[in-house]
Amino acid sequence: MKNYVLIALVLTLVSCGDDDDETYFGGEIVNPKTNSVVLFKDGSPVDTAKLDSRNRFLFKFSSLESGLYYFYNQPEYQYIILEQGDSLLLRLNTYDFHESLVYSGKGAEKNNVLIAQFLQDKKDKQFIRRNLVELSPDGFKLRIDSMYASKLEKLDRFFENYHSTEITEDILINDAGYRLFRYAEIYPYLHYKYTNERSKKVPDNFYSFRELLDSKDDRYAHFDPYLRYLKLYVSGKAYDLAADIHKNYSAYEIIQSNEYHNEKLKIIEDQLKNYPLSKNKLLRNAAYTFYLDERRDASYDETYLENFKSYVSDTTAIFKEINEIHENLDNLKKGKRVKSINFINFSGNTINIQDTNHDKLTVYYFWARHQNNHFKDILNRVHVLEDKYPKINFVGINKDLNQDDWKKTLATYRLNPDNQYRINNYDSVSRKLMLSKMNKVLIINKDEIIVDAFADIYATNFETLLSSYRGNYYSRTSKN
Repeated sequence: MKNYVLIALVLTLVSCGDDDDETYFGGEIVNPKTNSVVLFKDGSPVDTAKLDSRNRFLFKFSSLESGLYYFYNQPEYQYIILEQGDSLLLRLNTYDFHESLVYSGKGAEKNNVLIAQFLQDKKDKQFIRRNLVELSPDGFKLRIDSMYASKLEKLDRFFENYHSTEITEDILINDAGYRLFRYAEIYPYLHYKYTNERSKKVPDNFYSFRELLDSKDDRYAHFDPYLRYLKLYVSGKAYDLAADIHKNYSAYEIIQSNEYHNEKLKIIEDQLKNYPLSKNKLLRNAAYTFYLDERRDASYDETYLENFKSYVSDTTAIFKEINEIHENLDNLKKGKRVKSINFINFSGNTINIQDTNHDKLTVYYFWARHQNNHFKDILNRVHVLEDKYPKINFVGINKDLNQDDWKKTLATYRLNPDNQYRINNYDSVSRKLMLSKMNKVLIINKDEIIVDAFADIYATNFETLLSSYRGNYYSRTSKN
């Protein structure tokens, strides 16, 4: 507490100096995961501040563009409103990053409102899913409109009491709307999902809230609530169109249909063609959603890529990124020989994946030390599986430690270094193996042929999957 008061005093003194236009942002991070804080604006880093011996940091700007920023202390981040002349102080504990976050100093009030809306959104989500999605369209709209009116009333009182700027008012009002109305955008899908019945046609004024939001605004193209709202706006419209085509499909079948994914691309182009930042982010997200859905119609992959190319030039970075995903997925298809991927072994040498299966059926699982719960859970899971399936080779791949820390972790948890490797270039390997989920495992057989590149080690049918490979454990040349 003394440290916190000291920082507050320092910020108060500097903010009362001769130059009122200087802007300060600092604070204290209890139990930091990394020793630095990075400040971002519009998706790009503005500056980096190191934590001192007491886990404190401070940014100072003689000139600053007022608006929406976010600070990042790996692996967490949070948005803040910074305006020229602010002297903003925060304090948080990474064990409860968002819930413990509080602000003081000049500019604190608006940011305390911003974090309060973030936390309230979690409660609203539970309330809406438990109590509202089963209502009729009229009933749902009535309750959502009432919730929004209540939020605006609170914001109006805040604006009057603290004489907020137009920038602050615009951010807070839109933040409240983006968070709440995203549920209205996908009401038909949620209603069908929770009730197993299609909703009645929504009234003509059901989507009147769209007129209240800046729903097409590249100023917010790096703001999560805005992007989430837009994604669900597109998804909701595409769902309605696909549902009209597949009248007997379930909600899940509709969002897996090719028509649904095609409609998303058309809607994004139609609605956001004059907003390139927002458009490109949503096109990228739509393509990722399609390709990373393991239940998609994989025979449609090539056609989808051709459709995608009609909205994004094949010379752009986005198309090249999506094309790489397309190619990597093709390389991971069952029955293909695993491609060359390099790991680092205990001795610090580079070793190819093809030299790590020891002529056995091999299950590669992935872990990160900073994801402590997952790390311990997956070790326990693998230990049980190793006892049950001694003829199968289980190999752990670490993604986040340097060589020394990795070796210390292996020693601490008594992990066999012969069956443990680490990734030196995680971004490259994760793209090749499509590592979007930490529960994912890669299974290759004795002859280095892919058996399953997308199995879930916690899936209820995973052991049935392993048992089905009986007789294919060893290579024909193995002496085991």
